[in-house]
Amino acid sequence: MRRRYYDYLVEFRGYFEGTGLTKSQLESVLIFEWMITGCLQMDPDVPVEEAWSILLGYDNPILKCTDNLEIVHRLRVLFRDIRTSGKWNYIIQDYTSIDSQYLLYAQNNGVWIKRVPQLFSHRERWYMDRLSSPIPVKIKEINFASKGSFTYERWISSNTTRSFEGVIPWQQVQSSTLPSYREKRRIERKLGMNTIHENLKEVSATADKLGQTQDKTLNIPSRLVRLAHDTDKAFRYEGIQHIVGGLGSGKTKFMLDETIRLVKEDGLRIGFIEGSVAQVLNRVEQLKRADLKAVPIIGKSNRSLYEQQLLSSRQHQIDDLTDWGSKIGEGLEHVSTTCYIHALAGDEDASNDYPCRRIKQNGESKCCPFSSQCGIYQDYAMLADAEVWVTTSPGVLKTRLPIFIDSLERSVYEAMYDLLDVIFVDEADEVQKQFDSAFINEYPLFGHGGQLFESLYKESMNKTLGEYELFSGDYDVDSWNHYMSLMERVTRAGIYDKLLKTPRLQQYIRRVMIRLTTLTYKISHACSVDDQHQDEVFQNLSSYLGSPLDHSIAASVEKLMDARSHSEKRLILDTVLTEINGAFRSNVDRDLWYDILEFYLYLVRADYCIREIKNIYPIIQAKLQLTSELYQQLTVNEDMRPFIKEAMTGALTGYSYDVRDGDTIGTFKIVEYTGVGRLLLQDWHQVYDYSDSKKGPALVLLSGTSLAPGSAHYHVDIEPQWLLERDIKTPVIEQQYWPAFHDDPDEALSISGIRDQDQRDRNLRIMMTKLLAKVEHEIREWKHHGSSRRILIIVNSYDDVETIGEVLQRESRWKGRYKLLNRQMDSGDEAMYSRSNIESFHLEGAELLVTPLMSINRGYNILDKQQGSLFGSVFFLIRPYPVPHDMGYLVQMIHAKHAGFVEEIRSENLSYAKALNALRWKSNKHFHYLYERPDYWKHLSETEREMVAWYTFVPVWQLIGRLIRNGSPARVFYCDAKFIKAPRQEDTDQSMLGYWKKIMLKHSDKKGFVSLYTAFIESIQQIRGVEIE
Repeated sequence: MRRRYYDYLVEFRGYFEGTGLTKSQLESVLIFEWMITGCLQMDPDVPVEEAWSILLGYDNPILKCTDNLEIVHRLRVLFRDIRTSGKWNYIIQDYTSIDSQYLLYAQNNGVWIKRVPQLFSHRERWYMDRLSSPIPVKIKEINFASKGSFTYERWISSNTTRSFEGVIPWQQVQSSTLPSYREKRRIERKLGMNTIHENLKEVSATADKLGQTQDKTLNIPSRLVRLAHDTDKAFRYEGIQHIVGGLGSGKTKFMLDETIRLVKEDGLRIGFIEGSVAQVLNRVEQLKRADLKAVPIIGKSNRSLYEQQLLSSRQHQIDDLTDWGSKIGEGLEHVSTTCYIHALAGDEDASNDYPCRRIKQNGESKCCPFSSQCGIYQDYAMLADAEVWVTTSPGVLKTRLPIFIDSLERSVYEAMYDLLDVIFVDEADEVQKQFDSAFINEYPLFGHGGQLFESLYKESMNKTLGEYELFSGDYDVDSWNHYMSLMERVTRAGIYDKLLKTPRLQQYIRRVMIRLTTLTYKISHACSVDDQHQDEVFQNLSSYLGSPLDHSIAASVEKLMDARSHSEKRLILDTVLTEINGAFRSNVDRDLWYDILEFYLYLVRADYCIREIKNIYPIIQAKLQLTSELYQQLTVNEDMRPFIKEAMTGALTGYSYDVRDGDTIGTFKIVEYTGVGRLLLQDWHQVYDYSDSKKGPALVLLSGTSLAPGSAHYHVDIEPQWLLERDIKTPVIEQQYWPAFHDDPDEALSISGIRDQDQRDRNLRIMMTKLLAKVEHEIREWKHHGSSRRILIIVNSYDDVETIGEVLQRESRWKGRYKLLNRQMDSGDEAMYSRSNIESFHLEGAELLVTPLMSINRGYNILDKQQGSLFGSVFFLIRPYPVPHDMGYLVQMIHAKHAGFVEEIRSENLSYAKALNALRWKSNKHFHYLYERPDYWKHLSETEREMVAWYTFVPVWQLIGRLIRNGSPARVFYCDAKFIKAPRQEDTDQSMLGYWKKIMLKHSDKKGFVSLYTAFIESIQQIRGVEIE
């Protein structure tokens, strides 16, 4: 981890011995002067009061000039804990209260002037010397446990720990740790090169020997074509390269072939980002067959599940135990959960709780001496010598390398930047989505002793209680304890006191997303007589929401928590209503809205405390040495914090409340949006360039759907420079609208958009029953054409799968002929089929598979024995549509506005805090609009319909892609009436299928676009009943 300002404080204080300045005052001096010295070097006209705004990660539109970005990026590293205007304003106030003889800067009529201080007069040079080179990392000493007795503790319940003990019989020799950096090598690839490396041919040959399905198209050459108007005929591994290629264009072959060349011929180190752990294991196996040293990076969580999935996916290859080594291939060791310390201590129920750094010998904490051999870290120990690293997006962003593997304790994201030459990102649009989602977190917050807040409260209070000499006058510790105490009081005497006495309120808030801005709007509506009055009440409540501790009604909230009787609380709430100039509408349930208002007042205060606690946490963790392993939610992105662009809205939170069956009271989870993940992906090749003066790897993005103009969710906002092509026949797709009818022959059955769950399930059963004859016909048709291709039934969820299963179970002629996709490894029901086995479906006798859309739409090659697509026909019983109020969906919509908002702010000549506040205001306004607007298709604008059309089209097209592998033909049936149903008084071109046709034809004059979607463009124009002007 890089040093922060706090790590320089001891040296700095040494220059002020005998002055009587407190530790807290000197901390303010160091922060203010170092920040301002750096800022003035960047821009002599920087507004001092707005200096904090440069720390939020944005160069544009915040900075006026970008000549000294090295200084700005290093300030972000040093002052990652000073990211709010409130903290910065306190530092300014504290600084100006100190005797000016000790200060480098003084204020004169509102203008900051540099002066020569009496002590430490060369401090400006001291500051700049440290900003002129990369901020060094903190190197920790590694102490491994030795031969002999040991103990460790772990939590066995929310409030109870247990001690385990054992004896280490010998001390294992440790592997060497990773180097700090490797110089990058830049290689060119001539565009005419169209051969296949010999090692790649071995990949298919070895798979055949093992009896595993392998894509034969790996042996078909592909070519790279430049899309940009450029005379350069070479593909250079430098910067960021965006390659698009349609289905069957050879993206996998390209990545494998290029990796083999770059490693074998040029000595480069390569990285792969895959969509799932299963794909990571498959990729590693391919690379090892090509004689490459490939190592997977798989985190500690869910390894047991991955182990089960791997065994399940390979079970068809094993006839008896003697086949284990020869046929199952590699992979099992990569998902092992073996922990030697658990075994030596007899700890059989530890699950994912590994005591790697909590081993105690003679009262001292030690690291595990078996880290290079254990199931968890044996692969990590081989990273130093590995030629290829393979991992997932969560592996990149959520995994920190342990100190005994990497003395710098880097995130995998940073380690790949430092140590690799090229990173291939497969399915780049999906990875972009995963990077965005990585900064939308949900975790248990408060409600019982083992939750995040309660655990932090107990540990931090134990650390500070009675330690007056250490922490007296420390602003951070004082603030931490202040907000912790406020939070404890408002949860105990406010929120939970209210919920325990008001069961109806519990039901009202249970299992819904509570967004405080939305609740503010609802309360202002209930407490006003008309729209104009509502605006006034909303503004008054919003003022409280922004500053609940300083607002005029803060005293009333204190009284509410002290009040003991119902009548006393009502009188106080009436006072609050008067202060916000509110009055209940005559048609509302007053008792309920009194309860909601009281709960709102408490939750706003709790939310404010949590935000302050989160802001202070990183520096408190350093000062108090809190047990960070317990609080991964707050520390997982700490190393990357200076390089993450803060959420465009500012930190955005929501809350959910749930009560487990049998409990009388529940717990609260927090859902928070904290950063713009996709920009971390797009900047990966250069993100540490300015701060560390180190060049990054070449980043190669590949996908068949990352060119999606108008899509907020799938379009990668980097113009594709290259097109991957192959000389193969375009597959033939036959698409039809195939509705089902029940009582009304003029009214086709709809599934999507039916809010009544019973009615929806009924329609789904009827539709499936009506379609069975057509499904039988499709099976016969494929057999008539000489192939036994299977049929897919596509629904929305696993619950829908079970509903369809009820229909098929009643039909005796379908017994043994269908499978229902299931998340479980072994459900005990012969009709259920594990998703992890999907690529082996050709070994099943079933002719029909029922599956949710999103379960198999990407990353799977579901082939028959002749290497054609196994499934030939697909019936879409549902029209996909965004889930209302889904945070991931909404955040991606905001991120798609980033470039446009930046341009708008630039055109308004705003900078620093004004620019940042403008970005937040625009983003929050757009988020509120998206959150509150009716999400029905008929209410959407043209642009919004196009965006939703892309959101629904891409997963459908990805699934169709499973049917047309290697040129196989396919038949596609859209059965939900909503596919073709347009809003009233609008033509069919305004339906979902109509918009798919529109977005295809709109871009049909662009070579790259046509190459990606040719088969669909040709086919969609043949659907009867879907016309566009």
